[in-house]
Amino acid sequence: MKDSARVLAACIAGVTLTLLVAPSALAQITGNLPDSIVCATSGLSDADQNAIAEYVHQLSLGLDSDDAAIFEAARDRLSEPLRRACVSVSFRLRYDMALRPVIQTMLDPSRGERVNANALILAGDLATVNSAQVLLDHLDAPATSTRFEALVGLSRAFKATQRRASGIDSRQFSTAINAIVHRIRVEPEPYVIDAAVRSLITASALDTSEFASTASQALGLLCDAISSRLHSPINEQDLPILRLSFLRAGLAARDALIRGQHLDQPTLIQLAGLGGDLLWFVRHQLASGAYPTIDPEDDEDVSNKKLAKRTVPRQMIAVGEAVVLFASNKLGSAVDPVNLSVTFAKASPESDRTFSQQVGRILGVGGVLTRPPFKIDPKRYQ
Repeated sequence: MKDSARVLAACIAGVTLTLLVAPSALAQITGNLPDSIVCATSGLSDADQNAIAEYVHQLSLGLDSDDAAIFEAARDRLSEPLRRACVSVSFRLRYDMALRPVIQTMLDPSRGERVNANALILAGDLATVNSAQVLLDHLDAPATSTRFEALVGLSRAFKATQRRASGIDSRQFSTAINAIVHRIRVEPEPYVIDAAVRSLITASALDTSEFASTASQALGLLCDAISSRLHSPINEQDLPILRLSFLRAGLAARDALIRGQHLDQPTLIQLAGLGGDLLWFVRHQLASGAYPTIDPEDDEDVSNKKLAKRTVPRQMIAVGEAVVLFASNKLGSAVDPVNLSVTFAKASPESDRTFSQQVGRILGVGGVLTRPPFKIDPKRYQ
């Protein structure tokens, strides 16, 4: 993990800096665009278009300020129309024409990582084909904070798509899904991996008719990508963040199964495969000595510390088993629950052996996941 603390601080600063700007300062920047423009569903008049251009121009001057409060106020005011519940696609596309040159200027490397990050925040809120392409173009950027913000921006664009208020089309949505999956597979920084997981989870929940099929495919691809990371070498210092990302992906799979999201058989197998990989991962770590057992001689403090190490892994087990069970039921192959997480939580040598044996009955030859309807190669879980 390379300078992750600095990276996270930079990312947080770009997203969450609290604004303490006097009303007079905001008034000097500009007024608000009226709903009659922002929410217009038909063509915008020349006067409306001029108002948009002037609004963006005046606020863009604030983006050149060295005063952080003025800069952040200008950025937030530029985003404000795009966050209104009534914002229309026609407004968004016209706003794109005015705001895109500003974003491109902010992305000049000479402006620095903070300004670059804010440009990607604006691109995410803009949520058009052009702005989404800007985000995709920065997924491979050298600066870690830039890759992070590009993924956060895509999440924001997907949320606008869910509200049926984005200008993103299905072709680009599919392109974005594949690009984010690739980022999960190759990204070295755990914070960026987590941002990619969050972005794909947002995309996978889209239920509009235009995107629902691709969204379900996104969930399957997320599961495949996380399965790949679970079987890849992991630095010890990266493990706390990555375990949460793995858990987050498992929860997304479980929740999709619970809410009855339409998933075809190949996707259900992908989800179940991830469920198995979560179980495999914890069993593998257990075998390597990552989770010490409680000794009868341990005092309460020592016992509690040992149990605390098992908290997130226990959640991974519970989610992994649930995904396997729910996916099995969806495919007409009912499986009785074993409550693996309860066994694991006992943290004794005997219970750990029982846990490993029970997992073997799911992952091993002739196990739940290696026989029909899943027929996953048992070598995957060795």
